[in-house]
Amino acid sequence: MKKQPQRKCVGCGHMKDKRDLIRVLKDEEGIISVDLTGRKNGRGAYLCRDQACLKMAEKNHGLEHSLKTRIEDSVDASLEAQFQTFPSGENDSLTEKRPVRCPRSPAGAGDLGSSMEGGVTV
Repeated sequence: MKKQPQRKCVGCGHMKDKRDLIRVLKDEEGIISVDLTGRKNGRGAYLCRDQACLKMAEKNHGLEHSLKTRIEDSVDASLEAQFQTFPSGENDSLTEKRPVRCPRSPAGAGDLGSSMEGGVTV
């Protein structure tokens, strides 16, 4: 199983899988938008798929700090409108807990079915 990259939400500060977060992007022209692909060029910041995290990021200036620019009220309103179209982080199927599987141990190592008597496996 491939390890998922982790990113930090600039609103609540929790570390989550990159694919479970939304990327807000400032491109070369200074235009701030939502990057759904996560591949566009520019400086990015990550937010949970929750309206409350966007509000916290606005309050604590997390987006401004991460994007290294002043965000105007019109851009905040535009981001809020876009965030309303996304499913909430609590109900999102991407954020459900997945079972964690332990890696397999090397063959024979820690085999519970064998017993040691006199240094010889029986």
